[in-house]
Amino acid sequence: MPTKIKLILTFLVVLITSIIFYKHFINNEFIRSTIILVILIIMVFGLWILPEATGKTKEKNEKK
Repeated sequence: MPTKIKLILTFLVVLITSIIFYKHFINNEFIRSTIILVILIIMVFGLWILPEATGKTKEKNEKK
């Protein structure tokens, strides 16, 4: 995935998650807000660190 798309996705994830976190934090729902932060960290980690899935090549499976 191109870096531009990763940056846009990261920005959107952080923006939306921080809005949801803020709403729960203001309402004194600390456990939910903590869970939301953990999910944010996992999503950003998964986007930037984990490798992308690639399909199998058909050269090995094709019969000539």
